[in-house]
Amino acid sequence: MHEDFSFDQPTKPGDKLNKGYKNFSVFQDRPYLEKFQGVLDLRELRKSGKDIETIVAYLNEFNAGDLNFSEDIGEVLKSYVERRDYILDEVFAQRLHIYDSDTVAGPAALKLVDALEKATSKTSMQSPTGAVALNYPRVEERVPWDAQYDTSRNVYRFTTHSHDPETLKQAQMQIAGLPDAFCLQEASGLVTVIVPREALRASPKPQPLTENDDSEFRS
Repeated sequence: MHEDFSFDQPTKPGDKLNKGYKNFSVFQDRPYLEKFQGVLDLRELRKSGKDIETIVAYLNEFNAGDLNFSEDIGEVLKSYVERRDYILDEVFAQRLHIYDSDTVAGPAALKLVDALEKATSKTSMQSPTGAVALNYPRVEERVPWDAQYDTSRNVYRFTTHSHDPETLKQAQMQIAGLPDAFCLQEASGLVTVIVPREALRASPKPQPLTENDDSEFRS
């Protein structure tokens, strides 16, 4: 899994059939912050320990009488903890740091980085087979953006590597209307968007999601 919620499908023929996902783009057809709520929920479960409590409860239930599934459930527990910690501590660690940086600007920064990726990547409004029309752009060829919060200057930095002038143009469009925000492209191909925290604080606060929500950063 990657921080934009895309993931690598299994490559081995047997795994493709047994472990791969079909039509996943339909289930993924939601705004970034809504999908990110699952990461926040997972973090809260780890913090409270309720996820482990559930698995232990299964262990106690299935070990009743003469049954003994402790080894099998122990493997499930081990696999779950490894996967959970990988998702929280590696895949989404930086995005969680951005989210926690400010109660308003943090979520707005995540919404912006998603909009930057969608605006500069090759996208489609259909499922991979073309059979289903989507509500939100599906990335076909991702241009990844990194997000950082500079505490010394109280600004958010969004960066990507691209020599394509269109990348700079699309990035500038995404920050139009944000006070004191600017975008630059270096000769090395590093594109940087800098947005003051206060500008993101002043941006529309994320509202409860509806079926008609737009995936772009700007309302």
